[in-house]
Amino acid sequence: MSNVQMIQLLFILLVFSFCLLSVLFFWLRKTLEEKQKYSIFFKGKNKQGKDIIYVWYKFFAQWRLTKHYIKKLVRQFEIQMPGDYKKIGDRTMRIVLKTWGLDLILILFFLTRGPTLYQAALTLVFLFLVNNQIVYSAVENSEIKLLKQFDKLLGDIRHNYQSHGMIEEAVYDSIETAPYPIKLHAAKIHAILNADEVEEEVSRYNEHVPNRFLKIFLSLCVMMITFGDKKCDNQSLFLTNIKYLKQEINTEILKKEKIKHLFSGLIFISVAPVLFLKSIERWAVLSLPEMVSYYRGAFGIVTMVLIFAATAASYSLINRMKENRQRELKNYILLGYLAKLPFINRLLNNITQKNYGRTLKTQDLIRKTGESITPKQLVLKRFLYSIFTFLCCILISVIIHHNSKIQLLTNLNNINYLNSSISDKQIENIKDIIINYVTQYKKYKITQEEVEDKLIKEGIIKSKQLMTMTAEEIVRRINGYRNEYYRWYELLIAFLAGAAAYYVPYLDLLFIRQLRQMNMEDEVIQFHSIILMLMHIDRMTIETILVWFENFAVIFKKSIQECINDLQSGDVEVLEELKRKEPYEPFVKIVENLQISDKIGLCEAFDEIAAERYHYQEKRKLENEIYIHNKAILGKVIAFTPFIITIGLYLIIPFIVEGLTQYAGYMEQIQSVY
Repeated sequence: MSNVQMIQLLFILLVFSFCLLSVLFFWLRKTLEEKQKYSIFFKGKNKQGKDIIYVWYKFFAQWRLTKHYIKKLVRQFEIQMPGDYKKIGDRTMRIVLKTWGLDLILILFFLTRGPTLYQAALTLVFLFLVNNQIVYSAVENSEIKLLKQFDKLLGDIRHNYQSHGMIEEAVYDSIETAPYPIKLHAAKIHAILNADEVEEEVSRYNEHVPNRFLKIFLSLCVMMITFGDKKCDNQSLFLTNIKYLKQEINTEILKKEKIKHLFSGLIFISVAPVLFLKSIERWAVLSLPEMVSYYRGAFGIVTMVLIFAATAASYSLINRMKENRQRELKNYILLGYLAKLPFINRLLNNITQKNYGRTLKTQDLIRKTGESITPKQLVLKRFLYSIFTFLCCILISVIIHHNSKIQLLTNLNNINYLNSSISDKQIENIKDIIINYVTQYKKYKITQEEVEDKLIKEGIIKSKQLMTMTAEEIVRRINGYRNEYYRWYELLIAFLAGAAAYYVPYLDLLFIRQLRQMNMEDEVIQFHSIILMLMHIDRMTIETILVWFENFAVIFKKSIQECINDLQSGDVEVLEELKRKEPYEPFVKIVENLQISDKIGLCEAFDEIAAERYHYQEKRKLENEIYIHNKAILGKVIAFTPFIITIGLYLIIPFIVEGLTQYAGYMEQIQSVY
């Protein structure tokens, strides 16, 4: 099928799809006007307008093929626009239409360029990149904007509270001057504080808004309203905690902005090499035509696959290092479904039971990373990675052999004896003879003498020396074609690659654990803020404090949950077990203070937190600087890795090898003359 025919077919499919979606649109528009959806924040119905963007959003949010994708995007914007369900849907759909539009342009561009394996891989890379980066950039900018607005809002609330000493009124008075979208959060917090079922509303808010600063502020307000504000060191406990919260927000803003600045451009650097592979190849072949055998042979294909793999790994690692927000837990729906199939379930049970000690270690690693995957699902994921890599290696081997055969049948640029001493007409005749003979006898065993006899009978080549060299070239190509088949060691390489891929999900967990350990200090600081809110309240218990910890924890969440469940068996033993599970020193210090709080009281047990808070803040700022600097250096190394591989393997080494080959050929010709 030609490119023109393919474009015509695509156009017909697009017209058909447009007509089908138009029919669905008008049908849904009538149906959806009768339905009202409840917001996750407000009770009551949202008004459904006739906005076409919102109607499309409702359609794709319910369509089986796109609802999970839409839901994932919606989740990103719920934190910024609580209660404004219409605005969330509108913004989500606009981003979706933008990404899908760019996706369509990329696909059309791919089809018009002539579909090749490289073009297909490049298109897939950029489809993923476009869909991921548009959403990530929008969320990242919105998060920083929200934090800055929240910092200003806290200042207004502090000022209003000092005027009349009422928390609900202080929040309400600050709503009018608050900018969008923090105004929505302030309005929602005010509604929660005046709700009949405050605890239930707080739980719903915390479930849908993972921003820890908003959650801490809401909890502070509820706590102060429930137990009342009190003076500590002649200062309001509520205002003191707001001051601490503002300090944390400013630290977070500086961290996010610095990471954004230092990582700017690294994404492009990491993916840029795959853009220029064909440009490098065209330039190299134009400079030295013999180079085509390297780029379209086994070396070029393997190197291209390696560059694409390095680019994917580099992009993924940089994004993980750059992200500084709380990661949402994955559901692993597909793994869960596959793991429940009877045959696979029995197999996974046998593997985990036979390696029970290793399974316990894996479970401990999963707990430390905060991931929701189970040990059995992880084993299944490792097998799937291994099988996929094994099949990819076999496919690559098949493609390499196929390309090598094509090169032997068509590529005549690397024939050294066809030089300027021969006329252009003779060169063309010899090339036609080589192609015809190789194509005709590619599946048969033939000797050089037989080829020479056939050439003599045809009488096209007059020179005996040229005839001999042409016969040698023909036999070499025929033998090379017949030897292009799948070998046993290629299967061994595929097995080894699959075995290596089996460890990738486990190594990924180790990397996540390392990143989580870097963020442990932030979570401990959050626990300090909670303790400063709770320590001065009368009749506060260890269990209540741990419940508050569990509500805000990510890294320590599972360990704290287990500790709460086992509290009835004895506080001392359970807290000792918690220290054993989480040996991070600042967290252990908090647990030890909880252990002695029964004897000396919470205020005395945690008095050093308030006393050393300024020193700890300064120390944390310095550590943040070092941490961000080291992260940026590592990010640059990772980003430039695909670039170095491209320059080294795809440009320099082929030129060096071909130069040495030609030099050796010239030396042989000189020696034959003398």
